[in-house]
Amino acid sequence: MCLHRASWPERNISHCHTHFGQPKNREARNLAFWHAGGNWGDLWTYPQGLRMSDIEPLLKNNFTLVTMPQSLFYRSNATRDRDARQMRQSVMQGLGLSELKPEHMRNIHDRLTFTWRERASYDIAKELYPFARNMIVPDIAFQLGEFQPKRPRKDLLVDILLFLRRDMESNLEEPLRQNLQMGITMMIKDGGENKTFQIVDWDSRKSLFGEKDHFDVPSGIELVLALGKVAIVDRLHAGILSYLSGLHFIYIDNVYGKLTKTLTTAFEGREECALWERADNLFDAVQKALVYLEKIS
Repeated sequence: MCLHRASWPERNISHCHTHFGQPKNREARNLAFWHAGGNWGDLWTYPQGLRMSDIEPLLKNNFTLVTMPQSLFYRSNATRDRDARQMRQSVMQGLGLSELKPEHMRNIHDRLTFTWRERASYDIAKELYPFARNMIVPDIAFQLGEFQPKRPRKDLLVDILLFLRRDMESNLEEPLRQNLQMGITMMIKDGGENKTFQIVDWDSRKSLFGEKDHFDVPSGIELVLALGKVAIVDRLHAGILSYLSGLHFIYIDNVYGKLTKTLTTAFEGREECALWERADNLFDAVQKALVYLEKIS
């Protein structure tokens, strides 16, 4: 059985479609999960294309389809509406329906569940995908449970760990992104003489620990938890791993506010549990980190 139709192009598993139509699967009750993340929309087109192409064969071959918690973001409303129409058509074709009538909805909802880690995404999805059961579910990374904080790596420990993305979701201005090391040095010099820092992203695990597996969770945890006294992050899961270890972090939102929306939804009614501060920009984040370091010194 094909257990993983990955969103990563370097893992070529295009043969997964051949599994859907095998007779033994058409006769069984099957369950398929779409992976979680922040890539539902037109910002990351590759995984969205996989999802769009999977709906019809999955439903046609007796699969119940559940999405893990996602964030929904489209830059183009026209693309968003076109994708919704295509999904609706794929659901109809997958279930052998010529139209979607109210009496069909209960059966379709039993076969198709979309979960969202942000209330804003959930509200939009209810309008776009009424043919699916839409639910709010906190980001799946919270299910990793609590971690004991790792013993700091003395050879690598710095005062401020900056866990910053370098892709199209980054909210940093381009000139600063191109001269990040110098920019942060100047920000720290203004109020934190002799404070040390390091800039990392997920792929830094290779140079720091020799870890080549992008999906390796333990090295990802060590990257976040063993290198800094305080972390500044713009990657959601770097923040969640810090939270699960009881460590304070400061975050900057990505281009569509994913961190604020996801954390707010997960901790609605439990705001006192927050272990983070939101910063308006990188300069603000560095100043907040310096204040935090002063408190714990």
